[in-house]
Amino acid sequence: LKQTVQVVQGEDTCKNVFRPPVQICVHIIYNSPCHVYSGGPLSCILGDIWFLLGAVSYASATYFMGGLCGLP
Repeated sequence: LKQTVQVVQGEDTCKNVFRPPVQICVHIIYNSPCHVYSGGPLSCILGDIWFLLGAVSYASATYFMGGLCGLP
């Protein structure tokens, strides 16, 4: 699995694509999780402790990086 830095977005930013508060919306342009990572962990480090926040559900096609993820 690859690691990527993401920023948790507010409900106003993602309400047309995601279902807050059920889903967590994270985003950095051109730094999206790969589609093949659906079901993988969404975790966060606070201090020196890792926390599991959820699972990767899907990536928006708008910011999908085919070359980075090795998919067409």
